[in-house]
Amino acid sequence: RLRIEIYNEFGATASNPPIDPSSIKFAKNMVVSFSLTGITGNLKNNAAGSYVAGLEYSDPSWGGNYWSNLSMGKYEAMVTGDGTYTVWMEVSSQANGAIVFCVDIAGLGADIADWSKVGVEVNAIKLDADVEQAVNQSIVSFGNKDGNGVDGRIEIYNEYSSSGAAAPGAYNSSMKFNGMMLVDFTLQGIEGNLKDGASGNYRTELSYADQSWDPSYWGGASYGGATVTGDGTYQVYTYLKGNSEGAVVWTIELYNLWVQLADPSKVNVTINKVITPGKY
Repeated sequence: RLRIEIYNEFGATASNPPIDPSSIKFAKNMVVSFSLTGITGNLKNNAAGSYVAGLEYSDPSWGGNYWSNLSMGKYEAMVTGDGTYTVWMEVSSQANGAIVFCVDIAGLGADIADWSKVGVEVNAIKLDADVEQAVNQSIVSFGNKDGNGVDGRIEIYNEYSSSGAAAPGAYNSSMKFNGMMLVDFTLQGIEGNLKDGASGNYRTELSYADQSWDPSYWGGASYGGATVTGDGTYQVYTYLKGNSEGAVVWTIELYNLWVQLADPSKVNVTINKVITPGKY
């Protein structure tokens, strides 16, 4: 793996730390932004091409910590070449200081052809950052995806649908972020409202395109989805390459749900929160 060592009491930075480890104090979260250069065009033949990055952190008590398992969870980043990336963590109690503070990138080290070309910069360390985006709940709706008669769709915003007509460009000036987008939502009106023989399990994914259509995500990743099994609260997420601003399409797809509902009008949706750790 490739390691970005910000501070490690047991590593090379112990004798000449680039930060004051005692200054790392937070009660809710820590967000780290970093940039990589010299990766694009510098990978070995048959390299994977995409690599999970995550935080490895502990305060001196070893109580406040996060040890990424480098699978693509909501705290990680998907590195695909040169660019700026955001990783983060949350804690349930105060963290004071740092004894280990690194970003690891799984598998990348073995795939680099020429290490002398690689550059790393830590752009920002944000403590107790504001990571949430405001959502206009009044234009959120549940309906049928593209009129296909099969799939359900939660429409947070769609320039080409009712929400776009009600609030044109609703997020184009207010929502700016790098990397991860996570949507936490609650569904009601599914239980007791399914047709006989319904599966009761519905694959669910986020769809999103920023106002310029790039970055965008249209599902299909091996991470970030959910399985809706009835009324309840769920999370979906994706990691977008680069910076995103605004939205032209922003939906959650619930595959095969619409066709199995007895009365779709009974389904209600609440967007509880939208988390973008790389908010700027």
